[in-house]
Amino acid sequence: MRILLFLYYPFHPHNLAGGAQTLLWLQIKALIKLGFNFRILCPYCDEKGIVDNTHIEIFPVLSEVTVTDPSPEGQASNLKVIVQLLEGIDLVWTVDRKFPLVIEQPIMLTFTTQCLYPDECAALFDGNWDMLLLLSDFSRRSIEKWLPHIHSLRKRPRIEVVPAPFDPQLSIHSDSGSFQKLVGQNNTKLRYILFPHRPEPGKGHEEALEVLKELIKYDPMYHLLVPEPPISRKFDVDQESRFINFIKSKVSELDLNENVTFHKWIPRNHLYSYYSSGECCLFLSMFPETLGLSLIDSLLCKTFVISHGVGALSETVPPGYGHIVIPERDPVKIAQAIVDGSSLKEIELGYNFIRTQYNPIEIGKRLATLFYSVTKSDWLLLGNQRLTDNENKS
Repeated sequence: MRILLFLYYPFHPHNLAGGAQTLLWLQIKALIKLGFNFRILCPYCDEKGIVDNTHIEIFPVLSEVTVTDPSPEGQASNLKVIVQLLEGIDLVWTVDRKFPLVIEQPIMLTFTTQCLYPDECAALFDGNWDMLLLLSDFSRRSIEKWLPHIHSLRKRPRIEVVPAPFDPQLSIHSDSGSFQKLVGQNNTKLRYILFPHRPEPGKGHEEALEVLKELIKYDPMYHLLVPEPPISRKFDVDQESRFINFIKSKVSELDLNENVTFHKWIPRNHLYSYYSSGECCLFLSMFPETLGLSLIDSLLCKTFVISHGVGALSETVPPGYGHIVIPERDPVKIAQAIVDGSSLKEIELGYNFIRTQYNPIEIGKRLATLFYSVTKSDWLLLGNQRLTDNENKS
């Protein structure tokens, strides 16, 4: 099957900028093993975007445009290249963005967020998709509340749930990286608390600092690791840099400079060293998370996780499976939970749950079945009408 993958961000398979981009790459790899071929259309990316795989062609030529910054010249340029690359394609796959053309091929929309920014709103509600692919039942429940009228349609569009597969690279511990070199720390006595999240308000950076303040009352060797912004699209560069600089100023304000390290974004092939070297992974997001890949990755490396359980997190890995859920934003309580830790038995439960629930072979088969079965839908969604073949002929 030949798929045109339409991405709004640069495609860097070796430097993936967050969970949504990572899960997509894991899904692509699962489908490649089943013989799928991809043309990936994305904004400019440097040599790190090159993939040595005969099943993938990358066209890093899109102009970055948004609903709020539409750029007519950029949109015109994008439409021209899209038309050229559609030839010979069986299906279009787009992620969190509206595909800008009505076409003969079916359109699959993967929706990875519950935070409805303008571009995500346009992708979901404008209706130019034939199947909606979600990551969790939590997402399905939310979206079906937003689109309640789809159940009364003559031929309603399909909404399917397939989570991300776990990364076999982590499960077999294939990692040649030195943890100390990766994070720029030589002190082997430090007790590392991991915070593997993009610099974005709402992910819990400030709360993590408050937790750290409480932890060093127990032991001054507790040390928080915070990644710098990853390689990303140009629209994100300034705001992510400003936010990480704000967090650095908070570290100084709280007199925590000796207990926090800001390090480069960890490449995917070195994540086992990173996760397995931590005492705990903090997932303090207050966003309605649609899956929570850091939760899966950390437990796959047998490091327990503390989260607020927001969104799908308590469904992704149940509480008590190496996943400690503390709904309250209570730094004292979270610090105590880190000190108390999680039992090896509970961590092993989480590890085995992930190996079963997110098996890449099984998830690849589920994805392939959906991709082969999707067809054009005839439906009416918020004023965006499509006509059936018979209606077109008349």
